[in-house]
Formats: sequence, C-alpha cells, structure tokens
Amino acid sequence: MVADSRFRDIVEKNVSTLLDAQKTVDECFSRLKRLTLDGKLPPDFQNWDLSDGRGMTLAHAAAFSGNLPPEFERWELADSEGRTVAHAAAMEGRLPDGFDLWDLADHRGMSVAHVAAAYGKLPPGFSRWEISDMEGVTVAHIAAMEAPMPECFNLWGLTDKSGRTVAETASANGNLPEDVADWHELLKFTLLQ
Repeated sequence: MVADSRFRDIVEKNVSTLLDAQKTVDECFSRLKRLTLDGKLPPDFQNWDLSDGRGMTLAHAAAFSGNLPPEFERWELADSEGRTVAHAAAMEGRLPDGFDLWDLADHRGMSVAHVAAAYGKLPPGFSRWEISDMEGVTVAHIAAMEAPMPECFNLWGLTDKSGRTVAETASANGNLPEDVADWHELLKFTLLQ
C-alpha cells in the first residue's frame, strides 16, 4: 500500500509538471501567434512549423493575416486535419502569383483549389476545374455553387460520384449563364462542341 501511495504521488507530481509545461508552451505559442498576426516577427524568422495542440502552425496564422514573407515556400505544412498553409492563404485570397499546388488536399480530399473556389478567390485564368475531392466533387462544382462561371468555361458535363453535373449545380444555385434557359440546354450545347 505504501508503495502504491508513493507511486501515485510520483505520477501526480509528474502529471502536474507536464501540465504546467504544456501551459507554458501554449502561452509561448499564443504570444508568438500574436506577433505573427501583427506582422512583428523578425524578417529572418524560419520556425514556421511551430504549432499549437491542433497542429495549427505559425505559418497558418501568417497566411490568415497576410504576413507570410514573399519568399515563403512551405505551403504543405498541415494541421491535424491536413489543412495546409496553402488552404489558409486560399481562404483569404493570399496565394502568390504563379501558385501551382492547387491539388494539395486535406484529410477529406478538399484541395486548395476547392477552398479558393468556395471563397471566390480563384485567380483569373484558372483552368484546373477537374480536381476532385473524395466524393468526386470538382472545383467546378464548388465554383458553380458560389458564382457564375467564367464565360469561357465549357466543362458543364463534369459529374461528381452521385452523377450531378456542374450544369445542375450551377442551375440549383442560380448561377447559369444569363443566355441559357436551363441546365439541360447547357449540357446539349456543351456536348455538341
């Protein structure tokens, strides 16, 4: 019994020490995150992979706040859900010109392009409409939910795994081109091209 009591005391003391250490780490990360959000990290800062308990890195915070350095290249850093720094930057429309890692995906298969489409942040001239998630939902499907498609778009017949076309998606969300009566007409026209 005495040995059990001493063992329990040692375990409780070690657990308490670990919890105190974790609290200190969390406080330090919070301070660094605040500096990141405020754009006050030193110009030569390189520890972008420092993260909180959910895996959110300082690079994620910098991407959300627009404070990533112009030469940043670690777009693949991911949190515990697989959301990358590129996903965070895409949400805010802060991906650099020439960005080409559109198919980086989180654990659910949601790509950087899907996120940019969902937030209306795809760049002009975007052409990777066929990137799909685990359900076969393409970037085009997401974009068609949010806004009218670009005038030159012609992949109305792309389908997800349930058979739903981009044309149907656009129609259901009020995003068919103005000169098209319904999605059936749009698909017929697309198939004739």
